[in-house]
Amino acid sequence: MLWWVSPDIFLLAFLSYSAFHFGDSDWPTASTIHKTAWGITIIALPCLLANQQVTFLFTLILNAEPPSLITSGFGYLAIPAALFCSLKTTTHQPNLTTPVLLIAYALVCIIGGALPAFTCYFAFLHGPHHLQRWRFKLPSSGNSGVYLLSFSVFAIILVLVVLTSQLSPNDPWVLSGSSLDSSAIRYTFVALAALTVPHMAFLYIAGKRG
Repeated sequence: MLWWVSPDIFLLAFLSYSAFHFGDSDWPTASTIHKTAWGITIIALPCLLANQQVTFLFTLILNAEPPSLITSGFGYLAIPAALFCSLKTTTHQPNLTTPVLLIAYALVCIIGGALPAFTCYFAFLHGPHHLQRWRFKLPSSGNSGVYLLSFSVFAIILVLVVLTSQLSPNDPWVLSGSSLDSSAIRYTFVALAALTVPHMAFLYIAGKRG
């Protein structure tokens, strides 16, 4: 309903809440400001390093040119947020893996684009953090399938990145307005958002209740 009323507000609200969720889920014991910085970095780096692709995707979702607040605005926040994640403060001791992960994320953004970068983050960092945090709280018969699925996703991404890097801009497999059904992408994104927001909210509530 929010997307029908105001697509711009919908997208901005969804990205902002996603940033909050990524920080709260990936760094559950960190301070609020460091959680926020991490979440903003995950959202903002693709806006900075793969701006054209992100703008194109957001245009499909909104069915209009996205406001600069969403694309350029997040992009401007990427560098200070990423640096702040790695700073040592009285309430936060940075882990050496933090800058390494962010550098890897940035490299995938540059080489493969926004979608492969975010997929790698989701499959190899965000998802495993969920698994590690909840595996002992929820009944489970095993987690090998989750890791196998993550590896499969990563392998497919590598293959697609290699293949698309060898294609010409006019190839139908290359991301372009003429090669995609914009309506299908738009409604798929909105449907996924409608499923994702309750997931994020319920995990936040469950985490606060221990």
